[in-house]
Amino acid sequence: MKPINIISLINAKSDLEEPLFILYLKEFEASLRDHEYEDLRSLLFTLRKEKHFADIFEGFYVGFRINQISKEFDLLRFGEKSIINIELKQQSDEEKIKKQLLENRYYLKFLEKEILSYTYVSSEEKLYKLNAQEEIEEIDVETLKEELCEQRLEEIDDIHKLFDPIRYLVSPFNQTAAFIEDEYFLTDHQKNIKKEILTDCHTSGSNFFSIEGAAGTGKTLLTYDIAKEMKNLGKEVLILHTASINSGQRILEEVYDWNISQPKYIRNLNFDDYELIIVDESQRLTSLQADLIIEKVRATNKNCIFSFDPRQTLSEKEKKSNALQIIAQDAEPKSFTLKKKIRTNAELANFIKSLFDLREIKTDQNYSNVTLSYLSEIKDAKEYLESLTDRGWKVISPTPSMYGMFYYEYYRSSGSETAHEVIGQEYDNVACVIDWNFFHNERGQLETVAETQQMVYPPLYMLLQMVTRARKKLNLVIIKNPRVLEGCLKILQQTEFVRK
Repeated sequence: MKPINIISLINAKSDLEEPLFILYLKEFEASLRDHEYEDLRSLLFTLRKEKHFADIFEGFYVGFRINQISKEFDLLRFGEKSIINIELKQQSDEEKIKKQLLENRYYLKFLEKEILSYTYVSSEEKLYKLNAQEEIEEIDVETLKEELCEQRLEEIDDIHKLFDPIRYLVSPFNQTAAFIEDEYFLTDHQKNIKKEILTDCHTSGSNFFSIEGAAGTGKTLLTYDIAKEMKNLGKEVLILHTASINSGQRILEEVYDWNISQPKYIRNLNFDDYELIIVDESQRLTSLQADLIIEKVRATNKNCIFSFDPRQTLSEKEKKSNALQIIAQDAEPKSFTLKKKIRTNAELANFIKSLFDLREIKTDQNYSNVTLSYLSEIKDAKEYLESLTDRGWKVISPTPSMYGMFYYEYYRSSGSETAHEVIGQEYDNVACVIDWNFFHNERGQLETVAETQQMVYPPLYMLLQMVTRARKKLNLVIIKNPRVLEGCLKILQQTEFVRK
């Protein structure tokens, strides 16, 4: 995206035929709605009424949108020490103006510059500013002119590189304090789901809801945000988590008085004590647990949300469980699906997809955040994993079986967590092992040797759980497996898979 002179933009809008104007916009990746062009035209007229300097109209990013997030800014101008943000409105009230500018300031504060936030209301020809006390005040246009004049423009190679979506996507488990302090925003789609669920929760009788979403869609954040909103309204909420209780959940319990339990304790829990029951990772329920939850919710006239990702199972038993079918047929929930992956690093997502099926290899993807580490000896692999832990990587290992010791426990490092312990969590840098039991079949699909497929927790399921925990970087430690290394190198070097 390139900055543009806003006088040039308005002149082009007035003079050019539509096809040529669209082509002109494409050069700058500029974007405004039709009525916003009129608002901008009004702002320019106001700025040019009195004496002005021509360069104050230079260097604006118009309609910039943060990748993967439904967050857009009308006008942004970057200086060496400050950022000027101007929002365009035909009409608005001060409360809405304040809310938007505070939200914008949140997204801009990571750049560690002074943020000057304005809204121009064209119907009134008035300019409002968010002051240091985070209050809205009407100001004279000369103030904006002065700040535009004083700003020394900064040259930016790629504005998108300044705004890493991961900065704005908070995990209730791994960034618990930020979650509690509301230091995040939901997408418009998430907000609409939340509003609909909360509205229905205030009606009489039992209400069932389901929220389905793959890794990276913000399913957990939305679910926990709804729980927090209910608690803020003075309502008691019970969360049933189908995996091990993690450290973030313990903080929510011990510090913030949340009620979090596990499905195995359902019979001992009194649903009368709660207004809302949330079942997190519902795909891991047994059919008996699903039946019992539905029965108890109905008996107590409560509200219940089933949150799930059908792909995130860790055993054949879970995969074959008909819990989700029971929920769909017996509870008949109002269903919502999150499809847009706002939390997913596109590079890692493409690599993981190709890892499990080499036919998905992309030829236009850079994999600078994927590392392959090949080792021949288990001892060396274990030492390497220990060193990664010391350097701040989250090393994730397959979950040990309760019925005996399996081969993968020999290379498990002391600082690692298991696939079950990290369910629902995400980490910046993740390392995990692919050992000699994995291979790509003739169709390019990742499989494991026959003797591992009858394990309680099949390695293929656990590997998917482990690699999808990575937010920024992934290090695959490949032990004694040249064939899988070759397949991974084809992905990194973008070599098209040829069926054997």
